[in-house]
This record gives sequence, C-alpha cells and structure tokens, in this order.
Amino acid sequence: MNRSMTTRWQKLRRTERPFFLAGLIWLCVSAVVLLLAWAALRWAADAQPEEQPLPVAQPVASQWEADAPFAGTPSEELVAGMLQAAPLDKEALIPAAQSLPSPDELAILSAPPSPLQILLDVPRGRQERNLNCEFRSATDLASYYGWTFAWEQLFEVVGVDSGGDPNLGFVGSSINDPVGGLYPAGYGVYAEPIARGLRQLGVPALAHSAKDVAWIKEQLASGRPVMIWATYGLQPQQVVEWQSAAGVTVRAVPYEHTFLVVGYDQQGVWLDDPWGAVQRHYPWSALTASWALLGNMAVTIDADSAP
Repeated sequence: MNRSMTTRWQKLRRTERPFFLAGLIWLCVSAVVLLLAWAALRWAADAQPEEQPLPVAQPVASQWEADAPFAGTPSEELVAGMLQAAPLDKEALIPAAQSLPSPDELAILSAPPSPLQILLDVPRGRQERNLNCEFRSATDLASYYGWTFAWEQLFEVVGVDSGGDPNLGFVGSSINDPVGGLYPAGYGVYAEPIARGLRQLGVPALAHSAKDVAWIKEQLASGRPVMIWATYGLQPQQVVEWQSAAGVTVRAVPYEHTFLVVGYDQQGVWLDDPWGAVQRHYPWSALTASWALLGNMAVTIDADSAP
C-alpha cells in the first residue's frame, strides 16, 4: 500500500510540474510588461515639447522728430508723462531663451556655495516699474552709504535722450514700456548718466567699463558694493546695434538689467536683483558672460565721502 501511495504522489508531482512552470513563465512575462509600461510612461513625460520663446522686440527706426539728442534734466511735462503711474507687469519679464534655466534654477544648479568669503548687507528695494531697474539699483547703492532719496528724484536729474543713446540719458517713451524691448520701444540707461545723476544729488559716484572679476573682488573686499549692467537672470542674449539721432552706434541687448554685486565665494557671486527685491547666488561663469555683453559697465560710490 505504501508503494501504491508513493507511486500516486510521484504521478501527481509530474502532473503539477507543467502548471508550476506555466505560472512561473506568466509571472516573468507580467513583470516584463509592467517594466515596459513604466518605461513608456517615463519616456512620454520626458518627451513633452518645450514652450516656444516669446518674440523679442527688434530695433526700428526712430519715431521721434528731434534735431539733436536731448540729455539733461527733462521738462516737468516730459517727466510727468514718462513717470505716469502704471502697475508693474509681473508676468512680463520672461527670459528670451525659454530653454535655459530660470534665475531660480540657475541658483539651484550652481554648486553649493562654499563658506562665504564676503557678503555685504545692502538694502534691497523692489522695482516698481517695468524699466526702472537702473534707478532702483542706484538708489539702493546710495542708501547703503547713507544717502536717502526716491528713485524718481534720480530719474529727474538723469534725464532722457529722445535720440536713442542710453549713454546720454534714459531711452524709451515711458518708464512703463514693455520689458525686454529695444529702442524706440523702451530700453533703459547706462552707467555714465546714472553716475552723473548721483553726483548731482551729492553722491560721489563713478562710472566704469572694461572691468573684470578681480576688480569686483577688490571692491567688495573694501566694503564697496558694485552696480553692474547685464541681462535678466544673467541669461545669454544677442547683442544688437542701432544708430542714435546723433549718428552714434549704440550697443544693446534685449532684457538689459542691472544688479548690485554684494558678495562672493569660491563658487560665484551674490547679486541683489531689483525685480522682486531678491538675492541670488550665480556661478562666476554666468556673471562674466552676461556682464561682458555691454562692455563690463559698473557704478561705484566713494565710501570715504559717505555722510
């Protein structure tokens, strides 16, 4: 009887073996199918098309009729028209190169800052108008040394240049012109008029060009923040040129923007951005590339003459 039961058990095991193998094969096939489905979903998510960049305004012929460029203190009517209150377009300042990281992403992607070597405590005011970044940055720079005045006061003494030369005065029909535009559809102002305007307000400011990173480090080591001209988010932009009414070739970039350099470490620099009144850390490579687009312009203030 024992032999009979053993024989039956052996027959049963031989009968169940095909079912066991079939179940094992089914499990393997299911695992492969699930793995392929997961990979397909990941591929579909990564393959989403990127948004197309917004068109960037291009320079066109001047629409102003002027015998000579105007630079100096504008008339009360002109100032009133250019400073007419308008809400800041918070959604307008979009980098022209959408495929590049945003300023926040640039700060995140940069290597974690090493122990700070220098970081100055500079006031940060929020940019209230689309095109007043230069006046906001310069006002904050002066405030660091103890001079207090509104950015509108600086605008009034800097003046405008209807002939389209930002080296003489503010270029644009209004301080509220769209961001990222080029003459005559808005633009901004360069270092020399800003420094000149600060001096008219009693601030011993100097305009600089063709400087380098070593110079910035020297300024910060001496406790002097540096106002620089670059591009929004330090993102690459194409340099463009136009002729002013006086026949001067103007070098410019879309999304021209100013920052205050307030600190640095081994990895990069700390910049105060008036758009949003924020402070961000950028790698040295981003700073040098963007700053060079407009000839490494800068403005500093003589700390020894502070009130």
